[in-house]
Amino acid sequence: MVETSNPKVIAALESKIAKLEEDRFLLTDKLSQSTKPKSTLGEVIELLRYFLSSPCNIYEKGPLKVRKTILKTAFKAPLAYDRQNGYRTPQPSVIFDFLADFTSKCEMVPPHNIKLVVAVCFFI
Repeated sequence: MVETSNPKVIAALESKIAKLEEDRFLLTDKLSQSTKPKSTLGEVIELLRYFLSSPCNIYEKGPLKVRKTILKTAFKAPLAYDRQNGYRTPQPSVIFDFLADFTSKCEMVPPHNIKLVVAVCFFI
């Protein structure tokens, strides 16, 4: 507890405590209400897959709010612009780095090793 004799400080502290208690009651009320998600997990994953497959198309066709969301999601930092040279090199988001690593590790079996793969699969 804070000890003070200044009435303005006491009033400010009391109003702050009242505000915090009111916020606590509101948050408790929100937590007690059972809310259902707006969409299923499958719908969210499908939307994310669609976005990651073609963010440029969504950006070109979407409204301003969607465009801002895509820019925030696709890049680590805001795009830097130079008046003489235009946009600087963007820093892609972590998700694109992950996908680049993931897809670079996936390779097709070379044609000369097809017989070996078939033989191994046959005997397993």
